[in-house]
Amino acid sequence: MLEKQVRAGGLGYYGMATWSAFRLPEGSRDSINLADIVELAREVGGDDHHFRFIQLPFSLAMPEAYGLANQGSGKQKKSLLAAATEFGLAVMGSATLHQGQLTHGLPDFIARVLGLKTDAENAIQFARSAPGITTSRVGMGHKEHVAANLKPALIPPSPVEERSKLFIQR
Repeated sequence: MLEKQVRAGGLGYYGMATWSAFRLPEGSRDSINLADIVELAREVGGDDHHFRFIQLPFSLAMPEAYGLANQGSGKQKKSLLAAATEFGLAVMGSATLHQGQLTHGLPDFIARVLGLKTDAENAIQFARSAPGITTSRVGMGHKEHVAANLKPALIPPSPVEERSKLFIQR
């Protein structure tokens, strides 16, 4: 149906969003292998299919897209972000601030590693800096939040070597 909509001029591209299916260990009841979805798109739309986007939660509270090697087959497992990059898919991260829970009370070492002033800025910086993330969606209920949440966009993303320090056992 989506490829038909593209051919009819109703869509340019399409994608899918899921809360947990890309963040679960392989073999879990609701897990989805991205390669299977891309193969379905190819079966329907050919090599020039229009499946281009995925969206899933990605944050300090839900880092599985970066840290969980649950995609691929056999021994060649990789993270969702690595698999999406291989397939040329744009990844939109949602729940960047985890419904406001990441705007306060983060451990001090996160600010030392990421280097921004507030917990909200550091949470946004973490999410937007991950290799393979195209967009980090941030909800903003007040105009003050808009200005505050744009501050990380004014600096470069955190380097991989800095961000990887967050995953060291403490």
